[in-house]
Amino acid sequence: MLEILSILAAAALLIITPIQTGQVCAGKISPKFKGSPAEYAVVFRRQLTLLIYLGSICGVVNLGLIFLDSGSAEWIFSLLGAALWLGVAAVSYLSTRRLARLAAPAQGGGASA
Repeated sequence: MLEILSILAAAALLIITPIQTGQVCAGKISPKFKGSPAEYAVVFRRQLTLLIYLGSICGVVNLGLIFLDSGSAEWIFSLLGAALWLGVAAVSYLSTRRLARLAAPAQGGGASA
């Protein structure tokens, strides 16, 4: 049962993370957030870093659980969960790179001569 919940959570994050990254890059922020879009991007980047670590840890743990299963077909769900969580880590990493590209031109600061 926990594997199914883990798979659903990872699938939801795989769908939502690129959508939210696109919104942050477009300058849209949550109405509950009190601050500028640049501050929101910093907070969102911190959240993505947490998802990178969470996805990596959950993926490796699920891979380790494959060897602990007792010969039943549960290893398939552990493998699927591992693949999805490692996918969450990869998508989150790529999203941080996308946010870094967005912030890089804004740090230039001056006009070119």
